Amino acid sequence: MSCDRLCLGIVVLLCWLAGAAVADDVLYKDPNQPVAARVKDLLGRMTMEERIGQMVQIERISVTLDVMRHCFIGSLLSGGGSVPNPHATVVDWINMVNEFQNKSLSMRLGIPMIYGIDVVHGHINVINATIFTHNVGLGAIHGSQVAKTPIQVTDDQEVYLNNQAETERSHVYAVAMVVCSRDGAAKNKAKRNGLDIADNIHRTEQNKSMRRGLESLPVT
Repeated sequence: MSCDRLCLGIVVLLCWLAGAAVADDVLYKDPNQPVAARVKDLLGRMTMEERIGQMVQIERISVTLDVMRHCFIGSLLSGGGSVPNPHATVVDWINMVNEFQNKSLSMRLGIPMIYGIDVVHGHINVINATIFTHNVGLGAIHGSQVAKTPIQVTDDQEVYLNNQAETERSHVYAVAMVVCSRDGAAKNKAKRNGLDIADNIHRTEQNKSMRRGLESLPVT
């Protein structure tokens, strides 16, 4: 009987080692492989439902852990006022995000979740964080350095928030000022001499702005 148990144990161990070797050989999980190859490998393993879910971002208030699991949600967002609790501390935020992240990592493909936070006026969803005036108020000061201050402070707050986390940083944070152009702003699809001004006149100016690096346009 002891010999049978020993043989069974060896078989189980070998099966486990074989499974671990297969897992280690998964191309998309290998950071040493080219990004394009990893993406291609991952997409080849995904179902249509998983692909759709990964392209969806849901407001945190509207989601549960079960929804994330069944719909394969790829991203969550905390907009203004979307907080773990009314007096959320840094620790509260970390615990909440980690709970969602652990759920994502435990799913079949182990794809990390992207978590977005609305911090256009500073990290105002963290208790005692600095709150800045609306962007139009900053612009009214007519001082470029003043306009840059909120970006730097918010960056510092975000770095601090990540440094307090006990788990590995799970997202890429990029400071950027994304503004909307008013070049060629059209209203009510006005026409002149039979031409659609939005497409034939204003869109030309908007295209010029985009070539200069503009990252968003107004819906006109």
